[in-house]
Amino acid sequence: MLRVNKIALREIEGVLFYKGEPFNGIVFSLNDGILIDAFKCESGFRKEEYSFQYFSNITETTTVVDMDILEAENDDDYEAFQCLNGNRFSGVALEFDGDFCTGEIFFVRGWSDSQITYFQSGKLDSVELIEERFSQIYQWHDSGQLKRFEISERDSFSISLAFNSVGEFSAFGLEGDYFEKIKRVIKKIKLPLYTDKTSVYKLTSGSFASLSGSAFNDDIFKIMSLKGCFNKTQNIVLHTAMTKKSFSNLKDLNHLVRLVINSNSLELKDAKNLKLAKPNCYIEFKGQEITV
Repeated sequence: MLRVNKIALREIEGVLFYKGEPFNGIVFSLNDGILIDAFKCESGFRKEEYSFQYFSNITETTTVVDMDILEAENDDDYEAFQCLNGNRFSGVALEFDGDFCTGEIFFVRGWSDSQITYFQSGKLDSVELIEERFSQIYQWHDSGQLKRFEISERDSFSISLAFNSVGEFSAFGLEGDYFEKIKRVIKKIKLPLYTDKTSVYKLTSGSFASLSGSAFNDDIFKIMSLKGCFNKTQNIVLHTAMTKKSFSNLKDLNHLVRLVINSNSLELKDAKNLKLAKPNCYIEFKGQEITV
């Protein structure tokens, strides 16, 4: 759904047109850089008010502006506080690329750490919501396929996933008691896709998988292996809490041709034993190729 500045539209007898066609999308109307109206348009007619759904602390009195009218407090700073009329800005700033609104940035006292970005098509590009201790970051390919999924609470838990353009994961990191502690903040999650083990066990890896984190253990790898998550995987990099208990599952991965081990939970002798069991697989242990 396109997201455009109203000045790009033409109104004829109460109907809004974009490039000669009745407009379908989101309309932003600004006056001197200040948002005065935002609404969804269908077949050229106003349908409903637009809401900044990803920012939970937006109210009717929140100031929304064009990013171009904000000024840096100090031009010499690499990341300067942003000001409106000389005061550090609190509110939402809209970024435009020509006619298209491609970003919504939330500021508190001149500083921004949360933002939503869009492709020119209006499809979501990324959602980045940062609180004092909690953050969630999502990113998409331009096809609409999820590209990045990260949720973390400082010094407590985290999950991170990276996906290729066809939905296969290429990186999976897990820290802390994620699956239990995520329940405390589940209402905050804007994209509640991988918040339980069942959903994780439905993942599939492509030809490459990087596995990491102190909570990525033998049990998780075993179940993922038995569920066929790694049936196509040829190259695995490990920096996890997995031990030699996982070797039986690694040995059963018929397509595995390269394994790089950087985990402190494994020893050189373990890597040599695995090499004996998979002689045709290249195995590297902490930068050293294993030969037997």
